[in-house]
Amino acid sequence: MPSHPVPSRRLALQAGVAGIGLALAGFVPAALAQTPAVLKVYGPGGPAPAMKEAAAAFEKATGVKVDVTAGPTPKWIDAARADADLVYSGSETMMSDFVAAMNGQIDSADVIPLYLRPLSIPVRPGNPRRIRGFKDLLKPGVKVLVVNGAGQNGVW
Repeated sequence: MPSHPVPSRRLALQAGVAGIGLALAGFVPAALAQTPAVLKVYGPGGPAPAMKEAAAAFEKATGVKVDVTAGPTPKWIDAARADADLVYSGSETMMSDFVAAMNGQIDSADVIPLYLRPLSIPVRPGNPRRIRGFKDLLKPGVKVLVVNGAGQNGVW
């Protein structure tokens, strides 16, 4: 359990880079209700630069110190289980994985999507098959690779 007061329900935010500032701004009411000495924030490395910038702005505006720990999940998940106040992610599927990995400490009903990334279809240089949309992927001879990793999500 965290060594400082936290809201009764864990705060979990799915934050894309564009929504990270809003993530910390949205935490203000809960943070002011039970102000911890240090707000412990965990998440992936991709959005970390923006999260750290937003954390500095939040600290300046509220006086609440924010400690952002970011990187590959195995490097921070155990610490997050022990003392996370806020967990952010880089995608919806990533947050679903974090909800499962946090062993019930994040209620999926508390997850707030702040930014949904638009779907894109990467193509070979010059787009030789002239792929313009999903229907083009169904044409004979078109090969499709589905990825599902850190920051990338397959569509099926």
